[in-house]
Amino acid sequence: MFGGKSKKEKMFLARKKMERLNKELGKMWNEDDDSIPSDVNGSYTGTPQDGGKPQQDADDL
Repeated sequence: MFGGKSKKEKMFLARKKMERLNKELGKMWNEDDDSIPSDVNGSYTGTPQDGGKPQQDADDL
């Protein structure tokens, strides 16, 4: 990944990569809750999209 580069160049590239990843994580963190139609936090309180009953799983017990 950083082969043959000086320490300064390696630090610059690492910082740029971290900035890019931080930007992507920020986008994911700030997305609307409606963008994920599943119960990712185990706190379902709504109505299923198909109108059926919600399925109970291990984290609900």
